[in-house]
Amino acid sequence: MFGWSSPIRVISRPKLTGVGRHVGVYFNDRCVAHATPERGAHVSTLAEFAQGLPVREDRVVPEGPRQEILRRLSLLRRNQLPYHPTDQNCEVIANWLIGAKPESPQVLGWALAVVIAGLFVASRKS
Repeated sequence: MFGWSSPIRVISRPKLTGVGRHVGVYFNDRCVAHATPERGAHVSTLAEFAQGLPVREDRVVPEGPRQEILRRLSLLRRNQLPYHPTDQNCEVIANWLIGAKPESPQVLGWALAVVIAGLFVASRKS
């Protein structure tokens, strides 16, 4: 479908509800590892991941850590990792899987926006 030559990519699509992007890790056999509130961290087909929405490639994963990534994928398939919106969401799982820092820039952005809004409201009351 994508015609990518490298087997491992971080991909995303628009979220079904709300603002932001749903992130997963695409493998050459057309499976995608990702996390959803309904199923936690799991592996699905590319079509299931896409949910009829456009999917984009966000980054190419270097070939160097391939064996470690495949080990983590195997671990993910054997263990049900529950979903948590801040510390075990789709971005955190994807980053952990590829060996990057397991964090969620989208959640950090929303948290920062809430803090700034809170400070603004508090300053207006003073």
